[in-house]
Amino acid sequence: MGSSRTLLEMAKRIPFTDAPIGRYAPTAAQRAIIATARSTGLSNGLLRNYGGLAVTKLREAPVDYDYHGLTLRIYPTH
Repeated sequence: MGSSRTLLEMAKRIPFTDAPIGRYAPTAAQRAIIATARSTGLSNGLLRNYGGLAVTKLREAPVDYDYHGLTLRIYPTH
């Protein structure tokens, strides 16, 4: 059946943290990449994939991001 993993198996690999919100504020470069992806309206396609990869490569740590008043902690994927 290939290398199919369950959602639970994938979730166990995420390094969750109890650090306060704001601890992982994006760097200036990460903010610029996120803003560019959001402003183009192409955030669900190829640009999102490459943008996410670039954000992760800049700093392989979670990123706290405000989205319409909701603070999200986005974890890098491997």
